[in-house]
Amino acid sequence: MLNKHYQQFTQTMLDKVENIAAAFDKHAGEKGKNNEQVLVRFLEEYLPKRFSVGTGQVVASDGQKSAQTDIIIHDRTNTPGLFIGGASVLVPIETTYAVISVKTTLNKKELKDAVRQIESVRRLNNNASFQYSRGEIMKVPAASNTVLRPRGLVFAYKTTWKDVMTIEKAFREIIEPINDDFRPNGVCVIDKCLIRRIPHSLNTRIYSEHPFLHFFVFLLYLIQTMPSWLVDLEKYFESYSE
Repeated sequence: MLNKHYQQFTQTMLDKVENIAAAFDKHAGEKGKNNEQVLVRFLEEYLPKRFSVGTGQVVASDGQKSAQTDIIIHDRTNTPGLFIGGASVLVPIETTYAVISVKTTLNKKELKDAVRQIESVRRLNNNASFQYSRGEIMKVPAASNTVLRPRGLVFAYKTTWKDVMTIEKAFREIIEPINDDFRPNGVCVIDKCLIRRIPHSLNTRIYSEHPFLHFFVFLLYLIQTMPSWLVDLEKYFESYSE
């Protein structure tokens, strides 16, 4: 039953993308922004409510920023955003669960761009996380940085590649030179496949049936298994006031 349900979502999303393509035929930038919003609206409706969805940049307390990021999934239950307004947000790395780079048509150039976008987020230092329990403040040990890095996924509506194995080969080639801590967790082409990277390796697992269902379930797993922390905003204001 769930397979059929999510297959309907897949077709609905693809139909919306086709309509956007027809409406913005000569405006690639507007087409891309509108395609991002198709996925944003789905996530806003179907993710658990403790997760917020935005577009903008992820920032760290040492003043570093990520590249402009298509979709940021972050916590607004216990922590504020640094800037929420208009079409863009600034989100602390400590409260960022995952980022998604969205592409209309995936090819090698677009995949490299998506991987760089995700890498720019995962490289940021998490220096201001803490938990408050039973009257005690517990700070995150520096060694936990790797565990707490936001998860990263590439999402595309279409691809110029004909078969799944070509996508998988290109994905592995592009991420191989990157430190394992900064690699994306997977890539999904909505009507073709989900490719999940096995942690701490270049090995992958491919899902060719119901890829959007597998994408959503995998995304939920990634963000729900992330520990929830508070952010010490004093560290941010010290950095930005210098």
